[in-house]
Amino acid sequence: MELFQIEQNCLIVTDDLGPESVDQFQAMCAALANLESEEVIIDLSAVSYIGSRYFGEMIAAQDQLAGIQKKLIVRARRNVIDVMELLGLLEFLRVEEV
Repeated sequence: MELFQIEQNCLIVTDDLGPESVDQFQAMCAALANLESEEVIIDLSAVSYIGSRYFGEMIAAQDQLAGIQKKLIVRARRNVIDVMELLGLLEFLRVEEV
């Protein structure tokens, strides 16, 4: 199974995010701008570990999407949300717990 899949308005991440996949994640986030939906989702519900660089990529994706009138929603498990909260990212990203 691929680590990243786009289905409808959602980028689904199927496993943990280590340093080897940052470039691919960045490319997939950029592809979200081409989706027709006004709301796009990054689904991290299968992720238990995420490298810190991915948070920056999500903020960059959100900025890109906001520039074309789209909203980003990040779905994640509590352990990932806790890290995001410690980093102060909940002020910048819309996050839903799964």
